[in-house]
Amino acid sequence: MKSTITQLHRALPLLLFVAVSLVVYTSLEAEFVSDRFGGITAIQSQATGSFRVGQVNNRWMLITPEGHGFLALGLSHAGGAWQGLLGLKMQEALENVRNDLRDLNFNATGYVPELSAEFNYIHNADRLPGSPGTLSGQGKRKHLYEDVFDPAFHARLQKHIQGIADKTAQDGHCIGYWWTDIPVWNPGQQRQKFGLSYVDFIRALPEGAPGRIRYESWKKENTTAKDETFHILIARELYRATAAAYREFAPGKLLFSERYNTIPGAPLEIIAEAGKVVDVISFQPYEKTLKSDTLDQVYAMTGKPIILSDWSLSFPVEGHTNTMWPQFSTPAEAATAYEAYLNSAFAKPYILGYFKCQYRDAILPTGQLKQGIRTVSGALRKDWATNLKEIHKRLLAGFEKHLRL
Repeated sequence: MKSTITQLHRALPLLLFVAVSLVVYTSLEAEFVSDRFGGITAIQSQATGSFRVGQVNNRWMLITPEGHGFLALGLSHAGGAWQGLLGLKMQEALENVRNDLRDLNFNATGYVPELSAEFNYIHNADRLPGSPGTLSGQGKRKHLYEDVFDPAFHARLQKHIQGIADKTAQDGHCIGYWWTDIPVWNPGQQRQKFGLSYVDFIRALPEGAPGRIRYESWKKENTTAKDETFHILIARELYRATAAAYREFAPGKLLFSERYNTIPGAPLEIIAEAGKVVDVISFQPYEKTLKSDTLDQVYAMTGKPIILSDWSLSFPVEGHTNTMWPQFSTPAEAATAYEAYLNSAFAKPYILGYFKCQYRDAILPTGQLKQGIRTVSGALRKDWATNLKEIHKRLLAGFEKHLRL
């Protein structure tokens, strides 16, 4: 199916193009106009000068600074396009990723300084201080536990977040912030991964430490409660302090929470604490077909919309039969399942969009291929790229069709 993306300056006077900065999208499914942030102008809401979330026709969506509905079709790890490259090769890789983002109808990325002036992004503060640590990686990793009740920790956290905000808070393309990829909040997983739980760490702090004082006070008031219950108070304090710092230094930007796994994922009582202070709950499900029970439950519990912060499907390629993300036999089968998954996800009125995992192939130490749109050498997987382009085009057309005012 043939489609074209034509900038208005080809058809309208340059003055009009500069004034409205619009792009015309045409296809057999739909014809619509977008604002300069990629919001569909037919889906109208209040313009506030920043990205926000809101409901239009009973559907949650991101709304651009200019007040138009926005379906997030994001690409994670775009900065890997030029990893290890220098000079002209780096510039070539940078130009490739710019062109690929536009051609494949992606409208957002993670924070990549080289792209931030041109593309919307959500900044990721991975392994934010005080987060329990991440499930990513092989074997045991170091935890990131802190005495989250200590004012000195609050000061360090504020300084860290202020540094992030100094680079991004005034940027109109900055949608907001998420942090810590696959945080380990399950106490059993914490002990397995780090050798001790967050509660174990707080309980073992020196006498007189703020966290230990808070734990001992809680224990006196809750003599029959299991110690593991205290991790709810840890999360509450950490999330409160994190959100307060982002709100102070980046007012008006959206908070997307930590990026929770779904197998088994963070305990619901932890996510409930995040829901009290963030705008959106972020999940990265690892699955072939949408299993929405957890997402439905989290939405009902928090009332907050959800974004799929990292997801993909894969297929074997020459030299690599072991691939990250659920695997299908062929690219065509993967593409069919890919579109079916996203259609199922976006049928949920609370899902704001998704971010596809990986732009350029990466080979992990285990030999597993973290599959991208381009190979390690930089070659484009043309059939896969074409599939993604067409899938995204149909998703945008469906979004516009069902929400046109």
